[in-house]
Amino acid sequence: MADRTLYWSLTASPVGELLLTSTDEGLISLSWDIPDPDAEALNIATNRSLVARHSAEAHRTINDQLDAWFSREIKEFDLSLADDPRRGTAFSARVLAVTSLLPIGGTASYGEVARQAGSPRGARAAGSALARNPLPIIIPCHRVVAANGKLGGFSGGLSRKQILLAIESG
Repeated sequence: MADRTLYWSLTASPVGELLLTSTDEGLISLSWDIPDPDAEALNIATNRSLVARHSAEAHRTINDQLDAWFSREIKEFDLSLADDPRRGTAFSARVLAVTSLLPIGGTASYGEVARQAGSPRGARAAGSALARNPLPIIIPCHRVVAANGKLGGFSGGLSRKQILLAIESG
């Protein structure tokens, strides 16, 4: 029988404290601005019929890769994921798949992502799908900008989006 544990930990980063959640199968989510990480982890665990357990050790690999990414030592992540983060509607899945392929240091508009995901008029829907991205940074939704080249929106706030894009361009 598979382990029924949700591991969670907090890690410091240049964009603030990150809450990581995972199972033995891999990473589930990366979140910021969580006022009560204990409660959030318990909520995620309960929704998945898992037991929540704080464990920084369980996230050593992701922490090492995040540190390497933030210091520009690596350009992409090599992580096991517990879920396919592209689950949800078919369109949301395609949006996250397209976004996963955006090259480091590059950007695409919400409209371009929507077109590549099969909905030429779906820029707003693409933005909504990206707002629900369970793995920001890993699935680089910060690389999606407004059609005019401005930052547009970002679930982590525009200052984080600026920092992430600056890390990639430097």
